[in-house]
Amino acid sequence: MIVNFINKKVSPNFKIFFINKDKKNLNYHNISSNSEIKKNILNSLSKRNFKGNLGQICHIEIIDNKDLVNIVFIGIGDETKLEGFNFQYFGGLLFPYFENFKYKSSSIYVGDVKRVKLSYENMVLNLASGIYLKSYSFKKYKKNKEEDSNKIIENIDFIVSNSAKLKKLFSNFKAVAEGVFFARDLLHEPPNVLNPVNLASRARDLSKLGLKKNSSSINKAKKAGFSVLSPEKAIEYGEIVMILIPDELQPELYKNIIKKKIAKNAYLGFAHGFSIHFKFIKPRKDLNIFMVAPKGPGHLVRSEYKNKRGVPCLLAIEKSVSNDTKNIGLSYASAVGGGRTGIIETTFREECETDLFGEQVVLCGGLTSLIKSGFETLVKAGYKPEMAYFECLHEIKLIVDLIYEGGIANMRYSISNTAEYGDFTRGPRIINSKVQKEMKKILKEIQSGKFAKEWMKENKEGRKKFNRYRKLGQNHKIESFGNQLRKMMPWIEKNKIIR
Repeated sequence: MIVNFINKKVSPNFKIFFINKDKKNLNYHNISSNSEIKKNILNSLSKRNFKGNLGQICHIEIIDNKDLVNIVFIGIGDETKLEGFNFQYFGGLLFPYFENFKYKSSSIYVGDVKRVKLSYENMVLNLASGIYLKSYSFKKYKKNKEEDSNKIIENIDFIVSNSAKLKKLFSNFKAVAEGVFFARDLLHEPPNVLNPVNLASRARDLSKLGLKKNSSSINKAKKAGFSVLSPEKAIEYGEIVMILIPDELQPELYKNIIKKKIAKNAYLGFAHGFSIHFKFIKPRKDLNIFMVAPKGPGHLVRSEYKNKRGVPCLLAIEKSVSNDTKNIGLSYASAVGGGRTGIIETTFREECETDLFGEQVVLCGGLTSLIKSGFETLVKAGYKPEMAYFECLHEIKLIVDLIYEGGIANMRYSISNTAEYGDFTRGPRIINSKVQKEMKKILKEIQSGKFAKEWMKENKEGRKKFNRYRKLGQNHKIESFGNQLRKMMPWIEKNKIIR
């Protein structure tokens, strides 16, 4: 069904008005200037025992200025407590009324509700979204589609003053809604299934995980209820295939298994843009290519999801042969919890290059080097390692949590004035123009593909340097002292993400 928003002053097929629990019509002035018609409407409402209770509907047909107009009253109870989902619910209730008419196309005028907290645009948006969601259920799951096809409304125009804003808002809603529709269709669920728990359960039943024989994740996956197969077998089941293994292993997996076995016009998804952007994988021309990149490591994505939260996700579409790949990506991003926080559209290039830069310069490389350098400086100056650990590593989380919750200014508000002054005057001496110059150099190495080629070469040659760096890091003094000190704080182990 097409939902549109227009500014034209036309005589609508339907006028929608709201009455509160005290049966006070909130917008009679928009119905008609004819007092006789108003009187007839009041009498009709009274005869039909319309009390204005939440969700109660009364439909009246009248002749106004020689036009037949369908006026639909909706009870809203206490209008001051209404929220967006209430109007979406009203939209769902209205759709069957529209179906009872032979109109393939209808226009709707919606009266305002003065005491509701929502803006008029938000109110209309939710009403329209409710109609749209219900229309999908009706159209998709009619028992006798041929018999009822002439009753399915195809087009609804909302007559509004700000059509451009509403078109944009509804377009965003529709993209997410179609992702949900896809998920329901994929799982062959009936129209009333929108419960994430039900969807998750059915998705788990139908999903197949491809893991190598000696994978340490096999027992975890089976315990979570997934079917575990070899990558070769799992590919045969998949219309949507997500590659979630390390970057350095992906090209070989694609070349040896996926390229040969994946179905025609299937959807191939990635959690990072590395292999596609740097062309280590060159997908078949018939495949739809998308990326959903959660902004956090896998353990955190899972723990946030289990805590009924979510990690924000980046969505990118490299190629959409089937013209619906964005909806697939939105559906997947929502399914892993991204819809609870935010899904931001980007490109493979932008995600890949900014991700590598953030990891190397700030989040991993920059931060760990800063921590170790601070720790080593204090220990060499004669301070106890325990003191150095607390000041240079343990308190990182406390500061980062404040930044995470409200930005850098929020953190500075919470620390002492002495600490804040030290931040302003000494911080730039550590991270200075020389450091920024090196940051730019690292960014160019990422953009040119130099780092990517270096990393893939390191893997081909047996990861000798990588393994040496890893061992040096594990044997650093800060690790041994950290292990001892964390044992004094059992709540850390209790709430540990990685087990």
